[in-house]
Order: sequence, then C-alpha cells, then structure tokens
Amino acid sequence: MAALSEIRFSEEGSLREHGAGYTLYWSGKLATERRLSGVGFMIRDSIATKLASLPAGHSDRIISMRLPSRLASGPRSAQNRDWFDENNLEVQELLSKKRSAHKAHLAQPSCQHKKSIRLQRKLREIQNEWWTNLAFSMMLQQTKEDLDDADGAYIRFCFDGSVFNLRCLQAHTKTMELLIRELLFADDAALLAHTEAAMQRITSCFAKTAQIFGLEVSLKKTEVLHQPAPQKEYHPPSISIEQTERDQQRS
Repeated sequence: MAALSEIRFSEEGSLREHGAGYTLYWSGKLATERRLSGVGFMIRDSIATKLASLPAGHSDRIISMRLPSRLASGPRSAQNRDWFDENNLEVQELLSKKRSAHKAHLAQPSCQHKKSIRLQRKLREIQNEWWTNLAFSMMLQQTKEDLDDADGAYIRFCFDGSVFNLRCLQAHTKTMELLIRELLFADDAALLAHTEAAMQRITSCFAKTAQIFGLEVSLKKTEVLHQPAPQKEYHPPSISIEQTERDQQRS
C-alpha cells in the first residue's frame, strides 16, 4: 500500500494493474479543469478485498480510506503479509537460511566486510584522536593568553660549538632563548615554570580554561615535580587546583 501525489487524473476513479495485483484509486480535479495535482492510493488487491469501503476522494488534495483494526494493528510477524500471503512459511524459511549464511560469512577471517568494519573503526579512532589533540592545543593556546613572559621556563641554546660545552651557553652573544610552558607526551602533558608563583599561575589558568571547554582536571592524576637548583636546599612547593593542594614529588 502506498500514498501517491500529483496523479493528474480527473475526478475519481480506479485503475487495476493486470498481472501485478495492485489497483490505483485516485481523486483529482474536474475533467474541465487543468489537472496539475491529484492524490491517490496504490493498494494490493489482497488488501482491497478486506476493506469495508473503497477510498473516497474529497478534492484534488484529499483522499481518505478506512482500514479495519485487524489489518492496521496486526501482529509484528505479519507486517509483510500483504507481500507473502501464499508463501509465508516458505519465505520465513528462506530468510532464516539467509541470516545463517550471512552470520557464517561474517565469521570467516577473510571476510571483506569485517575488514571494512575494522578499517572504519581504525579511521574513526584516528579522527577522534586528531580532534582531541586539536582541542587540547586550543586549550593550551587559550591558557597562554592570561600569562606573562615570566611564567614558564626559558631554555638557552646555540647552534655553534659542542652540544655539551656549557661555556658557549654562558656567553651573552650567539645564544638564543626559548620560553617553554608545556611538554606533551603520549597521553600526558606537563606544565613548566622556574618559580612556584609562576607554576601556580599557569596551573590556575589551565584549570580555568578546562572549565571553559567543559572539561575537568583530574586531581588524582595530577602531580607536582620539583627540581631545586644545584647547591640549593629542597623546599616542597605548594600548588593547588580549585583550593585543593596537589601531592609533591621530589625529582
């Protein structure tokens, strides 16, 4: 059974399709009017014989039909009954064999469908990881907006001389400095600073930015590592996130 529009037949009528078992019932404009519209129902003959009354046309836009409650709300197993009235048991057996064959095919290691699913899953994982890295980079960039040039760790380097020649790094010329605030690992990230006050500002800005992005810093997985300068006494730093002090570890 199907509802159709723009039939463009005049007045009311029906047309049976021989050999297919369907009949078209329509409602359109008068024969003297220009036919640019029309509505109708295409009904299988096995269903039409069970109708108490045939479809009634009201205009070129409206056609109504009353279905018996037994036909309209039948059991779920009979939802295709209009297609398989005579061969229902045979069709159900064929469908069962088809499902079994399909499951057996998917169980084969060389199944191309399974390989396609695995490939799609891998591509989805790569895409999710890419979006996660992009979002985290945006968070770090937003965090830096409220920081000063002194918040972070400066690394001095040069391109000439031996890598392990510290005298080259002590020179006032031919050396460059780079401000580092974060180090990214496989699944972790580290924030860097030379002073305790700078580390607290960076941590607070990062936690604030995480809230803007709808995220939350895991307090259980956050640790504070402190490396004192040579010949300096170790003093545990006090860094807090939302007034919760984090554990300190000496490195």
